[in-house]
Amino acid sequence: MLPHLVSSALPGLHNTRESAFKVDFMRMVIDVMTVQASIRMDLDRRIKELSSDAFYNEYNQALLLEAIHDMKAGKGVPHELIDCE
Repeated sequence: MLPHLVSSALPGLHNTRESAFKVDFMRMVIDVMTVQASIRMDLDRRIKELSSDAFYNEYNQALLLEAIHDMKAGKGVPHELIDCE
């Protein structure tokens, strides 16, 4: 059969491929959205856990940032490592 006659003889062939592609694409989108929702739930849980940890309070985080800036600026004193066995 000639190519131009095949498409007219089988009009649903192109639509079937297009429909299959759309279904596959929608499944992929749903999978991505499911993963995103899972990540968001895990992140929300972790934020809730950390919000009750004193280390992560605003004051301690400010001290930590100040120390990081000081280190980057070359301030501070190097110390010997302590062997902890």
